[in-house]
Amino acid sequence: MKKSKATKKKFPSLSVSSPNRNLASTKVLREVGIKDLENYIKKLGANIKVFEEAIKKEKLEMKRAKGMVNALKTDIKTIDQIQKWHKLNN
Repeated sequence: MKKSKATKKKFPSLSVSSPNRNLASTKVLREVGIKDLENYIKKLGANIKVFEEAIKKEKLEMKRAKGMVNALKTDIKTIDQIQKWHKLNN
C-alpha cells in the first residue's frame, strides 16, 4: 500500500514506510508522548515559578545592599564635613 501525496501532506509525522505498520499502536505511543510532554510542561511551569521567586528575592536583596551603600556614602560625606569643620575651628 502506497501512501498518497495528499496523505503525506496532511500527516507528515505518520510517514508510513511499511504497510504492516499498526496505526493503533502508533496512536497509543502518541498519546503517551502527549502525557509526558504535558507533565514536562507542568514541571517547566513549576521551575519558572521557583526562578521567579528567586529573582524576586535577589532584587529585594540588591535593593537592600544599594541602601546600605547609600548609607555608607552618606556617613563618609558626614565625616568629611565634620573633619572640615574641625580644621576650620582649630
